[in-house]
Amino acid sequence: MTQQKVQQAWGGLFRRSSPWLVCQFAMMLLSVQFVSAQTRSKTEIELGELLDTYYSDFNTQEDFDKAAHELATRPEFKPMLFEMLQREYFQTVKGVDRTPIIESLGPLTLRKDLSREEQKLFTDEMERLISAPPKEYSFVNGGIHLLAHYPSPEHEDLVLRFLDRQQNQDYTFVAAFKTLSVIGGPKSLEAMRRVATRFRNGNPSIWFLPELDNYIATLETRLKQKAPSPKPPASSSATKPPAKSTTPPSSASKSSQ
Repeated sequence: MTQQKVQQAWGGLFRRSSPWLVCQFAMMLLSVQFVSAQTRSKTEIELGELLDTYYSDFNTQEDFDKAAHELATRPEFKPMLFEMLQREYFQTVKGVDRTPIIESLGPLTLRKDLSREEQKLFTDEMERLISAPPKEYSFVNGGIHLLAHYPSPEHEDLVLRFLDRQQNQDYTFVAAFKTLSVIGGPKSLEAMRRVATRFRNGNPSIWFLPELDNYIATLETRLKQKAPSPKPPASSSATKPPAKSTTPPSSASKSSQ
């Protein structure tokens, strides 16, 4: 049946029907549309409530952890968060003084289910921002935190390039140290020690220096655990080496925002 015949059939039905029936049919259509809108917005409302809890300073650590877990694991939230990211960041003109708060970024940095294409969205923009003024820090810091979930030589090198920038915002250094403590290797350890020494020589009382030292210690421990056990001397009897332990990934905490 063609579209014209369908329209003629519906038109004939309306002409033959009473005004009451036509009114009832219209109300039914509106009801279906309303229910559909409710179904679509239920997840959006829930996402908004979780974001409020995640960013609020007036909730308990338990509330924060629960919201962070939901935002990090529920699959239906991921496309919605990426839509938010497009609106909040990619489709807006960046501020003169600083990048505006990007609400979608925090939850996205918790997720471990990003595809390679989705990861590339972050790394491509981070590549662009390496030569940008340090005030463009919101996306950079979030992207650096995100890469902790996706270890690769390329991601390690990208974070190291930000670590080598002289004019970083303070939290960029902290984010880079934190991520490299998870995905970094020996060259990251060397770079982290060098940067920490530079800060220590320049301003030993700088507020984040103890945090940098902690991340250096974390990476040192992780690399020692990954190192092969030394071979026993030929004259001694071989013993079973201790089982390798792994450092569990750090969970999201309210203090790390």
